[in-house]
Formats: sequence, C-alpha cells, structure tokens
Amino acid sequence: EPFQVWSLKTTAPINAYPVVNDTILYFGGMDKKFYAVHAETGEIIWSYTAPYYINSTALVYHEKVYFECGFKLYALNALTGEFEWSYVANNAEPVLNIYDTDYHHSSPIEHNGIIYLADAWANVNGLNPETGELVFKYNTGAGSPIRATPIVKDSVLYLGDWDSRVYAVNMADSSLLWKHTLVGIRQYYGAIVSEFAIHDTLLYFGSQHDVYSPLDLKTGSPVWTFDDGKATYLPSTPVMYGDSVIIGTTINSNKIYSVYNGHINWEFPMDGICFVKPVIVDTVLFMNTSNFGGTGHLFAIDARNGKLINQLHITSASPTSPVVSGDLIFIGDNAGYMKAFRYKQMLEKDTANISMDTTTVSIVLKKNDENYTEKIPVNNIATGCDVLHLSNEISGNPAAKGITCTASKTSHLTQGGSFNLTCNIKPSILEVGNYQVKYTVYSERHPEKKMNKILQITIEDAVSDIMENIKSNECLVYPVPANQTIHFKLNNQQPGPVILNLFSPDGKLIFEELIRCNGSEMIIEIPINEVPVEDIGFYRLLTQKQVYTGTVLVNK
Repeated sequence: EPFQVWSLKTTAPINAYPVVNDTILYFGGMDKKFYAVHAETGEIIWSYTAPYYINSTALVYHEKVYFECGFKLYALNALTGEFEWSYVANNAEPVLNIYDTDYHHSSPIEHNGIIYLADAWANVNGLNPETGELVFKYNTGAGSPIRATPIVKDSVLYLGDWDSRVYAVNMADSSLLWKHTLVGIRQYYGAIVSEFAIHDTLLYFGSQHDVYSPLDLKTGSPVWTFDDGKATYLPSTPVMYGDSVIIGTTINSNKIYSVYNGHINWEFPMDGICFVKPVIVDTVLFMNTSNFGGTGHLFAIDARNGKLINQLHITSASPTSPVVSGDLIFIGDNAGYMKAFRYKQMLEKDTANISMDTTTVSIVLKKNDENYTEKIPVNNIATGCDVLHLSNEISGNPAAKGITCTASKTSHLTQGGSFNLTCNIKPSILEVGNYQVKYTVYSERHPEKKMNKILQITIEDAVSDIMENIKSNECLVYPVPANQTIHFKLNNQQPGPVILNLFSPDGKLIFEELIRCNGSEMIIEIPINEVPVEDIGFYRLLTQKQVYTGTVLVNK
C-alpha cells in the first residue's frame, strides 16, 4: 500500500486506540492479547494474553503500561511485559458488551500520581500505580456502566455513564458537585461513550445522542447545542482546532463537522460512521470511518476549511483511531492488522493524479444493431486516494431513453485504482440522427483540472446483414423493416439479367422475377402487397457474376 512502512497481522479485530511511548507502540485487541511493538519496524517485542478481549486504550506511566480487560486493570512492565499487579473492579461476570455499538471500555488515566479507571459497575477507582492499592473510589449510585474515559481538572473529576448522565465530583471529599442528564433521548440512545475533553470553561464529550451539548464546568448546564437534523448520533471523541470542535456523526448523516458555538464552520461527507478519536497535526485533521467492519477510509482534511487533502482506503474498518508519532501514523482495522504509514507523504500536493483519455470518440450504429456499451477508464495513476466528481450531458433530438450514462455522482477513487464511465446505447429505440454525450470529470483535490470526454453518436437506417459497403459491389436492402416497398440496391453491375427470389422462413420459394439490369447501378422495388407479407424470410439475387443472399424484415 502507498506510504505503508509496516503491517502486523493479529488474529482478531482491533477496536482499541494504540498509544506510543518512545519507540514502542502498545495496543490490545479482540484476540485477548496486549502487544508491545517496535514503532519503526512493526516487530513484536512482547505480548501478554489476558482472559477477555481488550478494547480500551493503554496508559504508559513510570515504566509500566496499564490496560483494562473485562473486570480488571492490569499493570505490566512496559519494557518486558512481565506482570506487576492487577486490580479486580468487581468479582461479578464482566459486562463485555452492553449493545451493538459498545465498542470501547473506559481507559485508564493518570492524575497527580494516581491511576484512575471507570468500570461497568458505576465506579471510578483510584489506584496506587506501584502496588495497585485502592486509594480512591466514587460510585455514581445509578448502577449504570461507565464506558466513557473520565477527565480531571482542578481536583474535579468529570465522568459520564451509559444512561446519559454526566457527573462532576469533588475529588477531595468525593462529593457530587453537579449532575446533568441529556434530554430528548431516543430509546437505546444516549450513552456517553467517548473520552472527555476540556477547552476553556467547557466540558466536551461524544454520546449516542443526536444533540451535541458542551457543558459549563462549574454548573453542568449546556452552553450551546448542535443538531444537524439527521437523527444521527455523535459519539466521536472531541478534539479542538482553535476554538472549534471537530464532531463525527454516524447513521443517517455520515459527516464530519467543524462547529463553533453551535454553528457549522464546515462539513465533510464521509462513507461511514465515526466511533473514533480524531488527531490534528498542525492544520491537518486525520479521522477515519468505522463502518461496522466494511470498507472505510482514513481521511486527511484541512482543519481550516474542511477540504480533502488525501485519504487511505481501509478494506475492513473498525472503531479504532489513528495515532501520530514522529513521521508515522498508526491505525488498526477489523481484520486484525495494525499498520504504520508515513503520513507526511500523504500531505504532498500532487500525490493524486487522475487521468482519462480525452480524445473524441465517434460511434456509428444502425437501428437494427445490437445494444452497445462504450467504457471510458478513469485512472488514479498516483499513490494517493482522491474523490472523483463526474457529470454528463446528453444532446440530440430526442436524446431520449436510448442513451443512458454513468450517473452523475461523487465517487472515492483509491490509490492506483480505476473507474469506468459507461454509456449504454440502444439503437432500436433512437431516431435516426446525431447525438452527443459529454462527460466532465475532476478530482476533489484538483478541481481546477477538469477533463472532458465527448462521444459523437450517429444512428443510421437499419440495413440487412449482407450490407457492408455499397461501393464494394454489395447489395443494400432497405428500409428495415419494410412496410410498403422493399428496395434492393446493387452497384457496379454490368448490363444483363438479374433474378430475384423471395423465400418463406421454411425455405419455400414464394416469389420470383427476372429483371434486366441496364447500368452500373440498379434499384429493384417490390411492393409488399404483391407477396404474402407474413411469409417472407429470405432473398436471393443472382447476377451474371455474383449471388447475394440475406434476410428480409417486413412490418407485419
């Protein structure tokens, strides 16, 4: 794949976001394994097998790596993978999956030398990082699982649960400062599922709710709301570009929004859903689609205006997220691959290059010809993905239903990929005359480079199969089908007798006439009312030097 540095295959989907510390990439997977991998090479340094699958992001702190698995928090030696300790949040059977979109468990965080982990039993647990000893515990009292990753600011712990509630807790005495419940929740919706983020005086978070509402840190009241009116939900982890928040949507919408104070700065259409955490490097937003294991993309977007810079095709997308370290970007997928790409190469202006043959094509068809399809390949001859915009215009009188083209649309064109524009022509239902099809194609990244492809289509009167070239001593039979008179035209004939025979479909002779040819060109006209119309099937013309045969079609 373009830009790829390495690829590591595991045995199950990767939902967790990876984390990089120095030169080591850490991540867990649905194969119940936790991996430490050389970030530059993809070589496994060590792996640790856990009792349940791992779908939370790890934390590296003081030479240990911490990750959640089922009902435990594990602490391993970050360099060797040796077990240090584990904390059992609850001895009950772990709640591994609450609902179909329960992709991520709460991830451990560190604050003032304490490791905090939220669990499925409505607790936030504070642990000594060296021993695993419990030093803090807060229970919401609601009994609702906590999947969102909490955040701490100024000794206040902010968290959210599966049943749409957000809490602010004073860590000094574990007292509840405020609680806010999302309003207007649809059935099965409303779970708070992302990492929390704080910007200025506002608390941001993603949820399975169609309204986005940052809360005032001190009061818990919504400061502004955003709703795109698509009955979607907005579960992505918030990231800020300046004072604007990047929001990813899911079903019914499939967009990325940049929103300031509830108003849209820009929007970017996608091909999937966003249960993910975006990354911003300078002015570039990296964000991927999850897509329930189907195909997806990792997009590089200009965070200033929402314009596509580039994209990478993901064959089997998952709700993992990209992580950037050095000049590499890392991302997992639903097929169990963890991959590293050189992301700076994705940002070069000319990584995509759409090519198409733009010479005009002339197509000449008879009305009795078979249906015809013209294919025009469009190729991405560079290493970057692009979005292809195409449209077509059909002219002629009437352009009618006899010409159909590739629908005007926007299409993702993968790196090195191709796409066929098609034009389907049905001569039998088109009027005799001239038609034109004009395709216009351009790429999202280079809209100034529009390419046109023109098809000139001519529909002529139908002729019999024997007609090839009247100038080559051939016979022309017309019109087809005949309705009043059948014409037989011969060219380059010497004077002399010509015998015309007409046969029924079963080969019986039903008409014969001897005709005198007086010149080089000869036209024979036979009124249809002189022969049994329903019986005519074949003709035979015998001249002094040539025998012509073929079918005769009449309008019954």
